[in-house]
Amino acid sequence: MAVVRKKKRNPAPVLVSLVCMLVLLGVWALERFIIPNSEGPIGLPSDPPVSSGSGSSEPDSSGNTSSEPEIVYTEIVEDPENGYWYYKSEAVEIIINKKYLEFTGSNGTTKKKSNTFICEIKIADGHESALSRITASKGFGTGGAYRQNTFDMASENNAILAITGDQYGYVKTGIEVVHSQLYRYSVRDKFFVNVKHDNTMEILKAADYDDKDSALSLLENGTKFTLDFGPALIVDGEKITDFSAYSKIGNWNPRSGIGYVSKNHYYFVVIDGARNDTDNKESGGAGLKHLRDVFADLGCTAAYNLDGGSSTTLIFNGKRINNLYENRINLYDLVAVVDIPVLPEAGGDSTQVENNSSQGE
Repeated sequence: MAVVRKKKRNPAPVLVSLVCMLVLLGVWALERFIIPNSEGPIGLPSDPPVSSGSGSSEPDSSGNTSSEPEIVYTEIVEDPENGYWYYKSEAVEIIINKKYLEFTGSNGTTKKKSNTFICEIKIADGHESALSRITASKGFGTGGAYRQNTFDMASENNAILAITGDQYGYVKTGIEVVHSQLYRYSVRDKFFVNVKHDNTMEILKAADYDDKDSALSLLENGTKFTLDFGPALIVDGEKITDFSAYSKIGNWNPRSGIGYVSKNHYYFVVIDGARNDTDNKESGGAGLKHLRDVFADLGCTAAYNLDGGSSTTLIFNGKRINNLYENRINLYDLVAVVDIPVLPEAGGDSTQVENNSSQGE
């Protein structure tokens, strides 16, 4: 009987393919997380709009102000036990309520309760620069050098309130304007947020601004900053109902978003959770439709989902008041309410205002 010998396969092609994959993966990881890659502004209109601030100059591309701050008097309350935080100055009023809301899953039976932080922001006329998008101190760029500890980023920019931005540094696409400077003009999501110097906000279609001339027209029409993450939740007063294209982020996750009621009147909403963790008894996160409905119930005519998951951040008066399920505190950007710090020799101790128990439910 003839003996059939199996032909040995040459392992070289497989090994070469594996090595190539590892090299490509390593290059991707280095570029995304380690190697710094600065991105300068693409262009500016001849006469860029200038915001009427509360005494400080408009921040530069790194997010830092250049003039001496004015002294303002503030009222501050920090009452985490009752889920209530409050801040008031001549420029802004911030009211934060922590609520334990129950959300129902798409199957109609799964229910989860989650700590939900509802931050109402009211900005006084003439202080429109109080609402800002801030970046790490090194400026706009990708790689580890362009991420910064969120507490330091908030502190260096006098941010009394800050939430996660669009984390532009993890991709190289999007309609990206920071401090009236255009950095990118390519489609990342179907919609993006456009905040103007008069503190009005609109949600626009990215496909209408994916070339240089149309993107620069945003600056000519008064854009202060954009946010490009997605998806949009409410556009022109209408709820978005189809999130099928966002299945990877559409389940139970920590959430962060921005909502718009009217000029100078905004909401930030942050929802705690552990990404797709059904066993998290303290806070189960939320779906996109749940975040949308929270904004709708607040009367927002526009609302937009920002980066969530392990990036979800809510900082008030130098402290994180939401919970992280991962210790991730170095981010590329934040959306912030920036105010001028109180100097003790002029304003004394901050005044504690009476806590309204009905607000702290």
